[in-house]
Amino acid sequence: MDAFFIFSLIRDICEGLSYIHKSPLQFHGNLKSSTCLINDRWQIKLTSFGLTSLRRYSTQKAEDFLWSAPEIIRDPYMERNQATDIYSFAIVCSEIINLQPAWQLVNKERSAADIIMRVKRRDPRPFRPVLEPAVRGLNPSLLTLIQDCWHENPHQRPKIEIIKTVLKAIVKNRKQNLMDHVFNILEQYASTLEAEVEERTKELVEEKRKSDLLLYRMLPKQVADKLKIGESVPPESFESVTLFFSDVVSFTTIAGKGTPLQVVTLLNDLYTLFDGIIADYDVYKVETIGDGYLCASGVPKRNGHGHVKHIADMSLALIKTNQIHISADANHLLTQIIGGYITQARGEQLIKGKGVMKTYWLIGPIKS
Repeated sequence: MDAFFIFSLIRDICEGLSYIHKSPLQFHGNLKSSTCLINDRWQIKLTSFGLTSLRRYSTQKAEDFLWSAPEIIRDPYMERNQATDIYSFAIVCSEIINLQPAWQLVNKERSAADIIMRVKRRDPRPFRPVLEPAVRGLNPSLLTLIQDCWHENPHQRPKIEIIKTVLKAIVKNRKQNLMDHVFNILEQYASTLEAEVEERTKELVEEKRKSDLLLYRMLPKQVADKLKIGESVPPESFESVTLFFSDVVSFTTIAGKGTPLQVVTLLNDLYTLFDGIIADYDVYKVETIGDGYLCASGVPKRNGHGHVKHIADMSLALIKTNQIHISADANHLLTQIIGGYITQARGEQLIKGKGVMKTYWLIGPIKS
């Protein structure tokens, strides 16, 4: 609900009262929020008017007098009139503006009977509901009009025709009806929602791209793609693969002599170089932990005996800036099975996860 929505409801009640005040009935006599019904076109229709003589002698509770003018509360048998309708109109308007039941803002711990007693008193400042509009943009003149309508003196309350004139002046530039206004609001909301959905979709696509990039860094692409579509990835056995380990010699000493930022920059530059090189080969980077760099070929994509060649060629590309060694098995495959490479015995070395192994330096390809 916005300001025009609220105004339209108040205007409908005013129009209904105006019709009744001009009719032979002359007054409503029982106006309250429960007698203001809303139809399927968001128009308020007044009901439960007339039969005042029958209602006068019916049993009424204190809650029934929350919309009644002070003079009615002081004399329940008093004849209702147009001035008492105007007071009731003001109380209903306060409910619409506050979006709260009658007297809700002042009825913290008081019963309906307590409120009726306070309204009944002839205090210099009569007890009335608090006006705290629940929406922005309400014309202050509307609040002033409501306060005039619940004036203590019935003769000081404006006539219904004056109220109609004031309401027309408040929104003199608004000719549309409430249904048109509601449709406009829905159209604006739909447009805003469409733009918001589009923006959220872009954000979702970007976040998906980031998550895919992270996933592909953690898992082989073939495995990650299967997991994304909900397929299971059964364990596989590979007869022959080649693993590549690199290690920064004396890394602990280097790290101890440099600042944390320098160490991070060193490793970042080194592994950025490595990442750029392995992209040209059938090699999968498994992980980087500290100064350790682990790659594999032949897994998860089988490539026959080509895995040792891809690792070797990648290693030679890295040797331009770093030395690296190979295992005896890799040396045998390169020199005896694949051929075309020069190696040099390095001796036995302690290899993480394998123990003491005979290793070789990879010198380079045999020049033709």
